[in-house]
Amino acid sequence: MSEGGGKLYADRSGFGQPLTLEATADVDRLASGNGIQCDGGSLVSTVNAAKVATAVRASQRFSYEVWVKTSTLAQYGPARILSQSPLETGTSHHDVMLGQDGSKLQVRVTPVDGVRRYFTSLPGVLTGERQHIVATYDGQVVTAYVDGAVVLTQAFDAELAWSDAYQLTVCDESTQNRTFRGTVRLIAVYDRALTAAEVEQNRQAGPTAIRMGCSATGLAEDVRNHIDDDCDGLIDEDYRPIDASGRSVDGLVAYFPFSEGTGSVAMDRSAYGQPLALEFSSEVSWLGSTNGIQCAGGGAQTIEAAAKLSEALMDTHRMTYETWVVPANLTQDGPTRMGTSGASSSEQQNFILGQSGAAVEMRLNVNWRKTLRTGDILETRLTHLVATYDGEFMRIYMDGELVAEKAQTGALTLNTGFPVSVCNEGTVNRDYHGIVRMVAWYNRALTPAEIVGNFNAGPSGVATTCVPTGTPESVCNGIDDDCDGVTDEDFQAVAITCGEGQCANTQGEVVCVNGTTVDLCDPFEGASVEICDGVDNDCDGEADDQNACGCLTDADCDDANACTTNVCGASGTCEVAEAVECQAGLSCDPSTAVCQVSDVRTHKGLVAFYPFVEGEGQTVYDRAENGRTPVDLTLQGAVSWLPGENGVSCDGGVLSSVVPATSINDAVNLTGKMTFEAWGQTQALSDAQVITSVGESSGAYDFRLRQLSGDDLETRIRTNASKGKSGVANGQAFKERNAIEPALTHIVITYDGTYLRLYVDGVEDDDMGLRGRIKGWKHPLNLCGDGDGSHAWLGTLRMVALYDRPLKAHEVAANYNAGPSAVDGTAAATTP
Repeated sequence: MSEGGGKLYADRSGFGQPLTLEATADVDRLASGNGIQCDGGSLVSTVNAAKVATAVRASQRFSYEVWVKTSTLAQYGPARILSQSPLETGTSHHDVMLGQDGSKLQVRVTPVDGVRRYFTSLPGVLTGERQHIVATYDGQVVTAYVDGAVVLTQAFDAELAWSDAYQLTVCDESTQNRTFRGTVRLIAVYDRALTAAEVEQNRQAGPTAIRMGCSATGLAEDVRNHIDDDCDGLIDEDYRPIDASGRSVDGLVAYFPFSEGTGSVAMDRSAYGQPLALEFSSEVSWLGSTNGIQCAGGGAQTIEAAAKLSEALMDTHRMTYETWVVPANLTQDGPTRMGTSGASSSEQQNFILGQSGAAVEMRLNVNWRKTLRTGDILETRLTHLVATYDGEFMRIYMDGELVAEKAQTGALTLNTGFPVSVCNEGTVNRDYHGIVRMVAWYNRALTPAEIVGNFNAGPSGVATTCVPTGTPESVCNGIDDDCDGVTDEDFQAVAITCGEGQCANTQGEVVCVNGTTVDLCDPFEGASVEICDGVDNDCDGEADDQNACGCLTDADCDDANACTTNVCGASGTCEVAEAVECQAGLSCDPSTAVCQVSDVRTHKGLVAFYPFVEGEGQTVYDRAENGRTPVDLTLQGAVSWLPGENGVSCDGGVLSSVVPATSINDAVNLTGKMTFEAWGQTQALSDAQVITSVGESSGAYDFRLRQLSGDDLETRIRTNASKGKSGVANGQAFKERNAIEPALTHIVITYDGTYLRLYVDGVEDDDMGLRGRIKGWKHPLNLCGDGDGSHAWLGTLRMVALYDRPLKAHEVAANYNAGPSAVDGTAAATTP
């Protein structure tokens, strides 16, 4: 992604027909190096990714490599870093997808059967920093690496039959509804699985060839020293320019210093786009002694709509509003408007910074109007106020210090037809009384250090007077000793050597950075893996260390493969002393030492089973055939059979046993443990929908699984340690955020007497410690709602099963592999 301009990004692989990517309007090139910034747009291949699909089908292997930096850890869906999918239905169909789910990494792969497989890392893998990510498949195992470390590995033995008709999309799905916001520096696709050593080699090479031979200085990139301090191929990328007075000017999109002193108009001095002009009412007057205006009613409003301002803020979905004020009193309320962007209505505002007595209030349209208010902090004195939004938090600063913050995520939804006002809003009924010395808008959130810098610069924007010190500029002290606007410009770098072993005499130099001398000699330049050759290869001062000449103890032979026990043999070589043996057709998972299961459903402990194969009538038959009395269900209200396949559609009705589910309740009361399993697909992302319950009403139940807040799940279960009629131990409910999406999903809830566990699509998603054993279950079984018909769940159910024991992880995986259409092997396929 090293092109200098335009919307097209060329495929530089040299393999087959080039797979050119084209950018939408919300994708910008990084100014300081190769890469793109995605803020709502995407890159889509101009032709189908047929050459990739053909190569992967032939090899049955792949590796996808990216360098990314997410803008926020509050992106879910998951947000698509990249996807290979059809243009019309990318959200639900893709051959491969690499995505962000909060701080988790998710890889999806679709084999020949068309059923997507989900592979998800633990939380905390994604950090918000620049990271190297590689997802591989070697024909048997899917593995993902982040910064060279394995973050997930899972067996996946299936044929890949990828489509020639799919496109490659970056920063979104082809359907443009799973946006990833952040930077992407490199994308590479291989038709083989890279080894761990190759992944590490690529990581060390960095996102560009510029990094080769670079030695990191350890300094931050916010210093303008023309050095690639972090060896990422970018120079001074975090540097933010300031003006002569010390004010930050990067991202400044509107600036009113109120320096005119005469007339009825104040001009925008930002130099960004078409200048705005604030026109005063008769109640606004100039300060006679310095820059600023006195507001005693009325206000100042831009003559035309401030479209350039709203568009600039929505391009980044970030903002800063800064002002210097002197309130006339601490009794004005409303809040009165120090500054706004809005229409002629108090309910139609993009942004407000106002005074409510001695408090400051910020309002911002983040999807809808959100409010942040301070305590009573104002005084009737000159005060510096700054309001920021960085995509994760709304914040208010006073005189350089943070005084209020609120967690808030979402996109800015601003009206480009609104004007900007000072001391009032369009309705002219929220007038602020007092002095305003300066107003500035930025399309980014200033950092705390930049806010302090602006506070120190003061309200006038006038640079301080420089006095020559007499010290030569060859001295590294960070002072403009000759008052020419440049510091330490005559300092001469000093060449030095460093390093041990094969790194000895590594060339480097001492340079001056921000008033401090910095040693740039890398003592590990030229280091390699230690081998048995009598040389200090890794440059740590010791030759042939780290067992380079053979093992010493059994611990030296630990290869992190849980399927084998390795020991150090008499000859100093590592040997396998013991290995896990799996039955025919199964293989051992090296991360867990568990023999991977097939797609045969497990029957042990099955107490109720509903495959929904009847297709007609008002009865759903329990087909577990376990010797207990079946618990059949009756269709009540808006419930119908799915045409052409097993399953029911719940459209407001409920499926209920009507009477207590005695055989189910007796079984789980006896063991004190249970498993609930279902294949389903939600039709509506709304609150308080009950997928299943063992209860007679919304206020009396033993077990309940609900869909909350759209795609969140909540589980409640009665145990002998429960408190209250809800039956939840210690008053706690098991809630999991973003657990489902509007697609066919396999959900399993298990309880082993100590932990509740949630599995989604065959993989454990989360767990929660819980006290007590199941006891006292006595109510009917209900699906798609509570027993009294309330909290109806809208969706389709393809299969439901209950067990009187907690299924193990490999059993859950086996049931998932069996799919939603599988009928239990012991059950009849015809209506009883």
